[in-house]
Amino acid sequence: TEKILISFLQIIRTTYFHTISGAEKYIYLKYPEIVGIQNLDVKKIEEIIIKCEKAIAAIRVRGNILLILYTFLISISELMHGKE
Repeated sequence: TEKILISFLQIIRTTYFHTISGAEKYIYLKYPEIVGIQNLDVKKIEEIIIKCEKAIAAIRVRGNILLILYTFLISISELMHGKE
């Protein structure tokens, strides 16, 4: 599960950097783009990355994996849809 979150973190970063004008020449997308990330501002992207890093840290200290993933997915869903 930690590997899944690390992969998600890489996808978020790569997709976001690919949306920057001119960066598409330098950043290769080996994953499909995440729908809707172009509509997020830098602050929300930063919040997603922080939440992902916290979930990874919680898994490393042997937290309840299902609860961690559920909480993470709900919080990401709320960020993507404008709820806080």
